[in-house]
Amino acid sequence: MLISDIPRFQSTLAADGYVLERNIDRDILLGIAASLGPVKTDPRHPQQMRLIKPQTMADAEPNTLSSRYGMDAFPFHTDAAHWQIPPNYVLLYCVEVGSGNRPTYLIDSKSFWLTQMELSLLCNAVWRSGHLNPFLCTVTCPSDSGFSIRYDPGCMSPRSPRGVKAANLLETKLNNAQCRKIEWQSGDLLIINNWRVLHARGPAERADADRVIARILIGGSNGCLGF
Repeated sequence: MLISDIPRFQSTLAADGYVLERNIDRDILLGIAASLGPVKTDPRHPQQMRLIKPQTMADAEPNTLSSRYGMDAFPFHTDAAHWQIPPNYVLLYCVEVGSGNRPTYLIDSKSFWLTQMELSLLCNAVWRSGHLNPFLCTVTCPSDSGFSIRYDPGCMSPRSPRGVKAANLLETKLNNAQCRKIEWQSGDLLIINNWRVLHARGPAERADADRVIARILIGGSNGCLGF
C-alpha cells in the first residue's frame, strides 16, 4: 500500500465503518493516521504509537480492561470511552500475531436497527464514565450518519433505572448482531470508526504474551465536554 491509496480506504472506512489492509509498512502508519485527523495520546502513555500485549491481571495497570480480564477475551467496547470525547478512529497494526492466534471481532452499530423508541432511550439515559475524573454521559448521540456510540462496560455504568434498561438493550443488540472476525497476519492494518464500530478481543488458543498490536488514537479530546 502507498500513501496515494489513502483516498480508496477512506472511502471504504466511510461506507463500512472499518478498513482492513494487508502487508502494510509500519513506517507509514503515522502518515496514514495523520490523514484521518490529529493523532492523540493517553496521558498514561504519551507515545503516539503504543505497543499493546496481552497481560495478566497482576501485571496490568489499574482501571484497564487487562486489569479486569487479564489474558482472557475482552468485551465489545469503544476505545478510550473514559475520554470526554472518545477518539474518532483507532488504528490497529499487527506487529506479531502471537502464539495464541487471537482474533479481533467487530460489530457495526448500524446493524442494531434501532427503533425511534430505542434510540431515544440510548440518547437520554444517563451513564457515568471514567475513574479518576468521572463524568456523566450517554451511550449514543445523534449525528449526521444517524448516531454515534460510546460504550465500555469496563469504565461506564448506568446511573438510573433508564440507564439499566439501556444497558440491557445494548447487550441484547450485541448478542444478536453479526460480527466480523479479524484473523490477524503480521503487517495487517485495521482502522476502526470508533464512534460507530465496537470491537472486542477474542480468546487465545494458548497464552500469548508474544502477541503485539500497535495502536494509534486519532481525534477526540480528554479535556472538552462532549458526547
